[in-house]
Amino acid sequence: MKLRFPSILCAVESANRESIRSIPPDYDVTFAQNEFYAVEIAQERRFELILMTCQRADARYAKACIIIRQFDDHTPILFITGSPGLSEDEAFAAGAQGVLCQSDKNFASDLKLRIEGLCA
Repeated sequence: MKLRFPSILCAVESANRESIRSIPPDYDVTFAQNEFYAVEIAQERRFELILMTCQRADARYAKACIIIRQFDDHTPILFITGSPGLSEDEAFAAGAQGVLCQSDKNFASDLKLRIEGLCA
């Protein structure tokens, strides 16, 4: 049994934060205002998981993931997208462990499963 709560850094657009709030309450969730703050926060503090909004492989958040990978190659990063325009292969190429589409009907349950798997 874990004695502390897994910590998650969420660098997601404000429109996506409501669905992220479905994360079980026994997680320590820190929201970053944008991708630049996410990079700063990730440099200052260790997390079990980083969630980032990312719509395209050339987006700012994908670039932030690449920057994070320069100083942290072990923390899992999961992209959250609003439409199925970003592939798993593109997420892997940016250094993320995968991507979840927020418009999928099973998004909340898939997100919980991925978090549990990545934070185990």
